[in-house]
Amino acid sequence: MSRPAPITTTLARLLLAWLLPVAGLALAPSARAASAPPDTPTAAAARFDFNTALFLLRNAGAHLPAAAPADRLLYAGALLNAQPRSDARIAEALAIARSVDAPEARFLEARILHEHTEPRQPQAAAALYEQLTVLPGFADNPLVRRALVPLALIRLYETPGLSRDERLASAETLLPLATHPPVARDLRYLIGRTLLEWRLDLPRAREHLRAARQIGFSQQPRQISLLVTLGQLAEETGDTALAIDCYRDFLRLTARDSRADTIRQRLAALERPENLKAEKNRMHHREGERAQRSEL
Repeated sequence: MSRPAPITTTLARLLLAWLLPVAGLALAPSARAASAPPDTPTAAAARFDFNTALFLLRNAGAHLPAAAPADRLLYAGALLNAQPRSDARIAEALAIARSVDAPEARFLEARILHEHTEPRQPQAAAALYEQLTVLPGFADNPLVRRALVPLALIRLYETPGLSRDERLASAETLLPLATHPPVARDLRYLIGRTLLEWRLDLPRAREHLRAARQIGFSQQPRQISLLVTLGQLAEETGDTALAIDCYRDFLRLTARDSRADTIRQRLAALERPENLKAEKNRMHHREGERAQRSEL
């Protein structure tokens, strides 16, 4: 019996929308040999045609135990994304992941437990993600190092018995492990948005989002959305200079966004001489406070 795609929060969809077959391109060189025809499994997956990818992989024997582990994982990823979604396909993908002895397979297993099984098993997924973080070469593996973000998501939203402050502290302990800039960006963004959503320590949220912005998203819609969020948060927390910088950057990147007129109005208000003078005085005051603290 077919079943709908798993329902998650908007935040989860934003940060965990890593299509596993696409991520698996780096894992399956045999599936994209130079002599391969144009319509390969990886090409089909790259254009989001997972049913074709599944058909091609099965014809190539990727579902068989004797197939190369990388091809089996690619097949499992196609199973998860092909239509119609079904419990049988999810179970087959999970069995394949568990049969392969590789860090990428543990990542796939955790992803299935977290996002696809019914009921979902976030704690089992977290245990697998945590195991991955201590493996040698974790930070150099382009797929496995992504485990930090879903692990942080589970710690923030699916850890019973802890206060919000404790869950945030637990997620922030993962930051030193995020040595790859895109992973650090996504982790900072998740924590910053969570602080903002929970209305906890807004200056702390601002600094996490500021760090995410400094790394930046390659997808322009995500970057301009971050600029709006950070600009509004900077206004709310009294950092006029940061708000102005975010709004200017937003308008530099896009003039056709539906928010552009509102952003222009906010920017014009912030750039009035009296506001700039007040911001300059606040900056001098903050610098004085920092100097006093450094002398203690």
